[in-house]
Amino acid sequence: MAGALNRTDDMKMYTELHTNISNAFTKAFVNTTDGKIKGDTQAVYVLALTFELLPQNLRPLAVNQLVDNIKAHDYHFTTGFISVNFVNEVLVKYGHRDVAYKCLLQETFPSWGYVIEHNATGMWEH
Repeated sequence: MAGALNRTDDMKMYTELHTNISNAFTKAFVNTTDGKIKGDTQAVYVLALTFELLPQNLRPLAVNQLVDNIKAHDYHFTTGFISVNFVNEVLVKYGHRDVAYKCLLQETFPSWGYVIEHNATGMWEH
């Protein structure tokens, strides 16, 4: 946003802050050999990829960890409400549109299809 407003000093400051946060995150939580993030949940991968907290070279590895996790849960999301908003975007961005579709078409719990099949009038989380 600072760049769009032509505030170069702010842009430099926020870019540097993001770099520092990303480096600290990677150092504290990421296995740089296989891209596995501590916790190994769909949410940690989705949020790290959404907010670009990983270096470019680790992003494909982290995406593979995310996809493996989704497949291990029979193509169901286990993210919770906060990160589920970003999961499809991440999957599509990194070339896994097929995985996103397969998850979206699920009708067993937990899935949006399950909620629809059970005539829910709102979203639930168990």
